[in-house]
Amino acid sequence: MRNNIPVQVWSPLFYKSPFDKFSLDLQRAYKEWIKEDRIWLIPKATEVIRWRVDDNNFLFYEAIVPSDELNVITIYHIDEQNRIFPSFPEDENNTLEISLYKKWLQKYFTFYPGADSITIILPVIKNNEVESYEEKEIKIKPGSMMPITDVNSDDYKFIMRWPSKPSIVSPDIESKNFYGNLKFEKLKYIKDNKKKQTTVVSSEKEPKGKAINLWIKWPQPFDSFFQDGGNIDIIYSHAHMRNCIKKIANGGRDKQKAIQEVERITNTFVSDGQTILEKSFFLPRVTANMDALLMDAQFKFGIEANNISQLLKSNTFIKKISSKVKIKRIYSWLGYFWWEFFQDVSANINIRFCANCGNIISGGKINRIYCNQEENIECFRQRNANRQKKSYRKKYNL
Repeated sequence: MRNNIPVQVWSPLFYKSPFDKFSLDLQRAYKEWIKEDRIWLIPKATEVIRWRVDDNNFLFYEAIVPSDELNVITIYHIDEQNRIFPSFPEDENNTLEISLYKKWLQKYFTFYPGADSITIILPVIKNNEVESYEEKEIKIKPGSMMPITDVNSDDYKFIMRWPSKPSIVSPDIESKNFYGNLKFEKLKYIKDNKKKQTTVVSSEKEPKGKAINLWIKWPQPFDSFFQDGGNIDIIYSHAHMRNCIKKIANGGRDKQKAIQEVERITNTFVSDGQTILEKSFFLPRVTANMDALLMDAQFKFGIEANNISQLLKSNTFIKKISSKVKIKRIYSWLGYFWWEFFQDVSANINIRFCANCGNIISGGKINRIYCNQEENIECFRQRNANRQKKSYRKKYNL
């Protein structure tokens, strides 16, 4: 389910909660944005700097905005048919799946050893202009605590519970407030030659809680959506969204509360904005389907052209794609998944988990509880095979 309005997704390199102090930097970026495809939030910058780069015959616009924290935001435009610009490397058709959140909810993250620094490419500023790009090592602060209370050794699933409050809004922020700021622990090794032993002593004051330095990794294609893996808020949203689906499917008293919860969370990520038609109409189509672009130019704007070169020579078209249009501006791909979910909920589409395989199913009769062929062919075939076995046993009294 989609609205007939383009969407603009602001995807940060380092995911930050919309409740964090990062929200001020995000608002600065919103305020300064004109038509950039990427915004660099750089603490040492003193003024906004804009430039453009020729990327395979596309002009890629960038800007530096002074900020409190370092981050890089890529701005994606998604048209009414889910065509996207800039595209993801894995997506040859430059088109996102509809209701992508369902596929995300079927995937699970893994952990891998973290690091206290990473290397990224940053613009070099000289005389208030971007002179070049260079690699720089960036130190990373520890994230929030993950209070694991129980682990199932059979399926390796774990339960997390915050001792601060029963009602959780942002685990990332609430955990930091409860446990305080953590530090990467530096260790000193003291060797005692007489006792022939080495003692390990922490050189830092121990934090209120102890933590292992781990990063989150998502399977493809979601590793492109969450480049840094994200934080504990994303893990919480993954579980919380699934829980909302269960409550909505069960109906009763909790259904309306769950719908209100989905709307509340969605509103923290989504706002109204503007862009130019070039970003919301032209670029998603030209990178996905050239024929669709020429057809839409004719039917939407009355501009006839046999090819892209002829279309770009049309003064009417050039003037048209410079005009401003309304969009839904969404912070992060996590916000996009919540927005997609809310679109389906608002349209009263039946969303539930398959009683056989646990896959998310939607649409059809309200009492449908199993996958169809399109949703999960393996589940469909397995149930067919089981029905045939039951029928055979019943026929021959086996």
